[in-house]
Amino acid sequence: MAILAQRVTTLLYPISAGRVGAATALMALGVVAAFGLAPDTTLDTVPRARVTRDLALRTIAPPVADEAYWQEERVRRGDTVGSVLARVGVEDSAAQNFLRSDAGARPFYQLRPGKPLRVKTDAGGRMLGLRYLTQSGELLTIDRVGDGFVSQSTTPDVAVSLELRANEIRGSLFGAADAVALPDAVTMQLADIFSGDIDFLHDLRRGDRFSVVYEMRRVDGEAAGAGRIVAAEFVNKGIPYRAFLWRSPDGTEDYYGEDGKSLKKAF
Repeated sequence: MAILAQRVTTLLYPISAGRVGAATALMALGVVAAFGLAPDTTLDTVPRARVTRDLALRTIAPPVADEAYWQEERVRRGDTVGSVLARVGVEDSAAQNFLRSDAGARPFYQLRPGKPLRVKTDAGGRMLGLRYLTQSGELLTIDRVGDGFVSQSTTPDVAVSLELRANEIRGSLFGAADAVALPDAVTMQLADIFSGDIDFLHDLRRGDRFSVVYEMRRVDGEAAGAGRIVAAEFVNKGIPYRAFLWRSPDGTEDYYGEDGKSLKKAF
């Protein structure tokens, strides 16, 4: 009997506690599943009700289009004022007739490529205004007044800003200046200022450098011509030369070196 009890004990003990726990869990799940699938089971129902309310909607006004707006178009080679207006969507026979017949509008037939033409139009394509800055600095304007147009030429308000250009000479002074969009008028000033120290015909060398700060006149943000050089440096054969503009109270101008000596007579 003792041997039989020992064998029974040996057979039962290898079943681990984990296995016993897993079996218990499976039995519990079986009970729950059986309970959930039992027939004739009734569940508590949640009462429902439909609620309807009238909400006041806010009135949203449609966006109002601008009555007029300005467009800017660059003049292309071969352009006429009519082709530029057509490109910005102007359909206005009255404006075309005015441009052809009015003496004050004749400069609009001398447009220069690259210059901007500003056009004011409405949603229907009518021309309400026209602006063009001539090479001489005059501002040509045409405005619609009632059923007609008025043209005039005025001297615009000019803003002066400072521009900086610098480059190294590889071939010629004008070639290096053109490469950095330095106006020809400023290049001529630069050569004139340092003409007492540098022979620009014979003394220039490859690798010479220049830096120049000059005035730029602007009308409505558009460049309207270069002004005076304010400060400049030219390095020739490794020797730097510098010049600074001085304006006296009486309006005269002169350029001075770092040593305070005048470089030129008054401009």
